Amino acid sequence: MSKGWTLQSLIDDKMKVTAYCHNPACHYNQELDLAKLRDRFGSDAPAMEWDIDPSFVVRNATATMLA
Repeated sequence: MSKGWTLQSLIDDKMKVTAYCHNPACHYNQELDLAKLRDRFGSDAPAMEWDIDPSFVVRNATATMLA
């Protein structure tokens, strides 16, 4: 795709996306629920790293990532 991926295109292609915390004290990771993100932001929402990355935060190493 020339314009990049959308949340729906990732789902259609059966892709998985995992977010990682790069804090050396944490290193938490979680596979993202793409259907839930699509429902929240729309099927045509861009799904490139620079589009999604700023949206996530890790509360602590035992918490889940939040969109």
